[in-house]
Amino acid sequence: MWARASFAIRRFLLDLGGHLGSWKLSIVLMAWAALYYLFLAIWARSSPAHVVQGIAFLLPYWLVYGLLLVNTAVCLWRRLPALRLDLGLRPRFQDRPPEWQVWAGVPATAGEARARLARAGYRLIDEREGALTGLARRFAALGTFLFHGAFFLIAAGFLATVLARQEAKVWVTVGEGFEGRPDQYLSQSAPRALASGVPAPGFRVKDIRPELWRDQLLFTRLEADLELADGTSATTRINRPLWMGAATFLRLSGFGYAPRYELRAANGLLIDSAIVKLNLFPPGARDYFVPPNFPHRLYVEVFPDHATDQGQPVTRSMNLVRPAVGVLAYRGRLEVARAVLPQGETAAFEGLLLRFPEILYWGEFTIVFDPGAPVVFLGFLVGLTGLVLKARGGRAEVEWRASSDTVPAEWRGWGGAPPRALAGPAASGGERA
Repeated sequence: MWARASFAIRRFLLDLGGHLGSWKLSIVLMAWAALYYLFLAIWARSSPAHVVQGIAFLLPYWLVYGLLLVNTAVCLWRRLPALRLDLGLRPRFQDRPPEWQVWAGVPATAGEARARLARAGYRLIDEREGALTGLARRFAALGTFLFHGAFFLIAAGFLATVLARQEAKVWVTVGEGFEGRPDQYLSQSAPRALASGVPAPGFRVKDIRPELWRDQLLFTRLEADLELADGTSATTRINRPLWMGAATFLRLSGFGYAPRYELRAANGLLIDSAIVKLNLFPPGARDYFVPPNFPHRLYVEVFPDHATDQGQPVTRSMNLVRPAVGVLAYRGRLEVARAVLPQGETAAFEGLLLRFPEILYWGEFTIVFDPGAPVVFLGFLVGLTGLVLKARGGRAEVEWRASSDTVPAEWRGWGGAPPRALAGPAASGGERA
């Protein structure tokens, strides 16, 4: 009993490579993966995105991915001997019957046969008395290895993304420069969940251009002109990130209004002035800030295109045409002022003068460090190169044989169809398979 079990185990281990690299296992795994993704598509229609993402990272999915990679690796390993022969310059196929033969219109001299080989795109690899051998598409077999080998690069890139991707969001106003420290460029109401150690390139925002469709919350364009640390200019858009390095890119992910306030004493002496980046978009949103060294809390609302409708402030559009700021000032729980201030006008409360001389755009810039992105991109390039190599077909060989007393001159070939450049116009009447 034990001898039989031991023999069965040894036999299974010896045949393990054949099992793991079999085409039957490939079909089973691809069907398995297709079924899993069908389940994901069904769950995506009824579950939030984070739930579907969590399901996609469960063990059964990782098991399918791992087995697919193992199956591909074993298949490629077992084909290495054949690949070495396909890439070699020695004739491969002359030990088996030719796939096609042509004898009509075949040149009788080796010189003419050599010229026709060159015109047909064949490289002369063997020359004997009365025979020439040409080779075409020598590296076609490498296309299969490159295409399937790209799966490993893509898998490595996705794994690097899962393990090491980091991002930070910073708010920068027009005219402001970002120096690479995300924590210094957030308003008091901005999200503070930042990744540590994100490589943050420096830049200065020259302009932000939002365009909304019919004044609805649908951007037709949102882009920012930047001046980079090296003095060059660049543009980043909400749907087109700007690459800042091999694994770092910058994209514009949002925008809002940033009023600049001035607090003056009753005699007009300037006490404090600053730009505050607040959550004031879309119009109607309200946010607050606290001037330093003052007990007041100022709630503000921006009217980008200010107008009055039945005595109430409204905005005609979302563009900064005639901006105004609605202000509600509190000291503790006591309301001390309420006003709507068009740009440059002043409100007085408790011995202070408040005005908003300008309103700027701020942009939310997402800095993403993703070491897997260039690896995935390289994988797609390698896979595309493999497809290009295979597009014209596999390795092809052709042999010219001179005429003898009983047999006319002929072309014999393996791979593809006989090129017309070999035998000339008369070839169509003299082919045989």
